[in-house]
Amino acid sequence: MSEISAYHEAGHAFIAIYVGARVRSVTIEPDWDDGPERYADIQVEWPLDHFTERELHEKSVLVALAGPVAEMIHSGEPYHPGFVAEWAADWKLAWEAAAVSQLTKVRELLPRKQKAVAEEVTMPKKPVRQKCQAAKEAVKPRKMNGNRMNVLFGDRELVSSSEN
Repeated sequence: MSEISAYHEAGHAFIAIYVGARVRSVTIEPDWDDGPERYADIQVEWPLDHFTERELHEKSVLVALAGPVAEMIHSGEPYHPGFVAEWAADWKLAWEAAAVSQLTKVRELLPRKQKAVAEEVTMPKKPVRQKCQAAKEAVKPRKMNGNRMNVLFGDRELVSSSEN
């Protein structure tokens, strides 16, 4: 079990460093305290002044899933992280961080979206006004010039079968 645990923790450590975190410690012989039973442990430190809240949570997802992915690569088995009991803590961390990341994304986008909708409602863009005017002009009654009419059809002409 210690070899696979080593690959698992190495996955967490590698991605943590890769995305800009600091690994304080990593072990495949964790203390057996009163917490959940563990075969290995890693402590990651995040420089909070380097990341936005959303970036921090997105990077946390990557680090949480890196351990299971490293195990899958080592073993050659395509397990789903949600179905391996030993990965439950990693999967839970990933879900929680992803949920916070999405809430942060919504909070970031909401004011911009509200402003864009308000501008669209209060003042339609010029092309929209031009299209509305063109549509009004197109449906106005027009005199037919002989049997030819190209008012509604632009450059195309409609010619009747009986020309006088």
